[in-house]
Amino acid sequence: MTDLWFDDVFYRCKHEDMQKKVEQFRHSFKMLVRCIRSIYEEQEEGVWEVKGLLEQFLNVDTIGYADVDNLMVVFQRMQKMLMGAGHTYSKAQWDLFPMIYQRIIRVMDQRIWEMRERSMRDSFDMKLFVQKTLQFEKGTDQSYGVLLENLNWLFESGEFLVNHLSSATKMIQLLLSNQNIQQKLEDSLVVLRENNIVLDNLSKSDSLTGIWNRRGLYEQGRHVVRRCHEQGRHALVIYADMNNLKIINDRYGHEEGDFSLKAIADRLAETAGSEGVAGRIGGDEFACICPYDAAHEGEDALTALYATFDRFNEESDRKYNVTVSAGACVLEPGSAMSLEEALSVADERLYEVKKQRSKEVAKSL
Repeated sequence: MTDLWFDDVFYRCKHEDMQKKVEQFRHSFKMLVRCIRSIYEEQEEGVWEVKGLLEQFLNVDTIGYADVDNLMVVFQRMQKMLMGAGHTYSKAQWDLFPMIYQRIIRVMDQRIWEMRERSMRDSFDMKLFVQKTLQFEKGTDQSYGVLLENLNWLFESGEFLVNHLSSATKMIQLLLSNQNIQQKLEDSLVVLRENNIVLDNLSKSDSLTGIWNRRGLYEQGRHVVRRCHEQGRHALVIYADMNNLKIINDRYGHEEGDFSLKAIADRLAETAGSEGVAGRIGGDEFACICPYDAAHEGEDALTALYATFDRFNEESDRKYNVTVSAGACVLEPGSAMSLEEALSVADERLYEVKKQRSKEVAKSL
């Protein structure tokens, strides 16, 4: 589970040159997860140790490579798994995960500030360089126009001609260097925009599957539910979890795992239709929200969803089956239940189904 969580957070780091750094991240992440679990599962007093390991993990390089949205989801899932209902916890245990979330946000803010400060510094250096380049002193560095204005005199003195030709060449080199600096600045601004955590959080689509990510799903899903209420229609909320992703990754490779996630996204988008939305909440978890006109609890919609996977697997040339476990929740018109609450209900029903899943993924010959 820890490796799966890690891969979900650092899925961008697949290049061979990054493997050494990734393994350092993985080791630090595993130590942090192990320490957090021990506090809840073995009742150990290790909050200060968690803080130390968290500081070690959340360095600037780590945040730069991580998908911060997925990182927050991982800790939320960990909190849900470790802090079950009906148990009594100490104040330190209650405060641990809020402390983790707060620290992640602070590190993000620090990184944003550093990137903006570096951008401003680079911009100032460039402007200063251009100013120095254009302010030539007479008798030393002069523009190429000096050669034309004093052509006859220049030919009378070979040494002077060489010096000024050298100055003209140097000026051209400086101008070209200035162009290179400006291009590097523009490139750095592009990188800043790509890595800026705030702008990244505003992105609403999942880069792997092309459907909405968690943030986009919640935003668009609320619009769907509101339209259903306004039209007097039911809203169907489906929470789906891919079966056996780790087995497919281990047995057939991570590219096939990615293919499976994309296939699930396509099936859920088909289920949501033009009036609904589908999104990847994180890792192997998906959801869709759409209008629902049947007088049921969503069983017929789940049956239809499973049927689409049956058809897909029959037509697919892959050696394995792509399947999901799913739960549904139906919101009646005017229901006071929020989208988050409906997703939670559907998630609970999903896990009841998940208990009965088969771990066999290979197609029968």
